[in-house]
Amino acid sequence: MEDLTNIRETTNLRREQRGVFHNWSFYQLRKFIEYKAQAKGTPVLFVNPKNTSKTCSHCGYLAPGNRKSQTLFTCQACGISLNADFNASQNIRQLGISLLSSLSVNQRNVGGYRPADKLTA
Repeated sequence: MEDLTNIRETTNLRREQRGVFHNWSFYQLRKFIEYKAQAKGTPVLFVNPKNTSKTCSHCGYLAPGNRKSQTLFTCQACGISLNADFNASQNIRQLGISLLSSLSVNQRNVGGYRPADKLTA
């Protein structure tokens, strides 16, 4: 999940958009997602969203010109065209997968696992 900390300060909005935007509780949304994920046993990871909207989720090419508009992403290297939000979400997903795969698992805390020398008859 993209870390939305300080999003209000980093987003430029038109006057008529500000009221709606500032009434949205990003913290409340985050807590709701964390609650639902915990109920399903799914981890929630927060990643740095830097360059996710300018990087091609297909080939990994990074260039400011990839983002043609607010809604369209077209990679200058491989030529793929995608919805810009979908492309960024795929990059965030991949960052999360990379982060998750880099974490180590403590075998003692894995459900049902007990080392053979700790088993009792």
